[in-house]
Amino acid sequence: MNHTDFLKIDGSYGEGGGQILRNCCALSHLLSQPIAIENIRKGRTVPGLRNQHLTGIEFLGQCFGHELVGAKIQSTELLVKPVEQWTNVPDEAIADTKSAGSCTLLAQMLLPVFFFPRVHQQNGQKFSEKTVLRFIGGTNVDFSPPIDTYMLQFVPMLKKHFNVSFELELVQRGYYPYGCGEIKLHGIKLNNPQEGLSCLNLVDRGDTITAIDIKILYSHDDCKSFASDLSEIVPSHLKSSKILERCSNVSINMEKDNKSDKRHRQVILIAIMRTDKDCMFTITLNHQVPNPNPNAKKKSNRKQKKQTPSGMMAEAVEFLEKQHNEGGCVDEYLQDQFIIYMALANGTSQLRTGPLTEHTRTAIHFCEFMTGAKFGIQTRDESPDVLITCNGIGMKE
Repeated sequence: MNHTDFLKIDGSYGEGGGQILRNCCALSHLLSQPIAIENIRKGRTVPGLRNQHLTGIEFLGQCFGHELVGAKIQSTELLVKPVEQWTNVPDEAIADTKSAGSCTLLAQMLLPVFFFPRVHQQNGQKFSEKTVLRFIGGTNVDFSPPIDTYMLQFVPMLKKHFNVSFELELVQRGYYPYGCGEIKLHGIKLNNPQEGLSCLNLVDRGDTITAIDIKILYSHDDCKSFASDLSEIVPSHLKSSKILERCSNVSINMEKDNKSDKRHRQVILIAIMRTDKDCMFTITLNHQVPNPNPNAKKKSNRKQKKQTPSGMMAEAVEFLEKQHNEGGCVDEYLQDQFIIYMALANGTSQLRTGPLTEHTRTAIHFCEFMTGAKFGIQTRDESPDVLITCNGIGMKE
């Protein structure tokens, strides 16, 4: 490949993680811009490409076509050159990490590209909204959005604020180390192809907490005792918070989870806080309950975080209090996920967040660098919240 037209990307910049790969590879296809990424995940314990990164990159090629150099596990350099002629997407396309690599991070890379299929259209070919995307790997794993938070918070907010449509189905949960979780996406489209993505306007968090929803899932009958203990202490933990105790609309639901991989004994806590301006803050926590069978073999030597019901609720309450006190309309884990959509949107987007995370600063840097969209950051004296503005490039089908 002739490297003269390749845009150089420093993978060690800012946060220096897989998010740089996800955003830059997606934008490479959307903009038909060849990229050369170096220093991939340079500061990580195990640098370079991992299973989930390589799976996502190869999946883009499977669906839309590209040339690759350096596409192998632990590679710290990668060349991506999208093909000029779009490849037909099959009726069913599968991205399998063959590990516990995150399904939601695969979706993070691939969704933006699938909203603009005709960018790649040549010779009258057309992307079918009936195409089903299957992502296989981990759904509730460390250092990635849990599928529950993704489905309850990110998906509805993306649909509402950017005027897009798609359906996401959880087929089975997957945990470390087995993976084997699966999600499906289909019906991916812009609601108004002539206008592209709507600009985001999310600046008023509101002053009142209108609802707190607590959902507790357990995978096995021998996990029910832990789940029941967790359910019983929810009211006392909420009442101990000077912020959360103000909300009188609290729901607590406990049920057996029929989506869990039965090799894992898991209890999942999902806590959702809603405000009078329709903002939502969500945290999902997992607890692996020890196998009562003393002869059960352990697949992994990874140390599990010791959790108690009280510890899980305390962590959830602390998170929700922190997001409330910081004054943003989205939480610290969601803010960076909207940046690429703001860059591609038609018009000026505004998003009020808490203090910017390094993930968000990194996303802004590369989305601005690759698209030419103009971002602005405004702060207020004696207030932790930040207003992100972006003049998007107005990409259309």
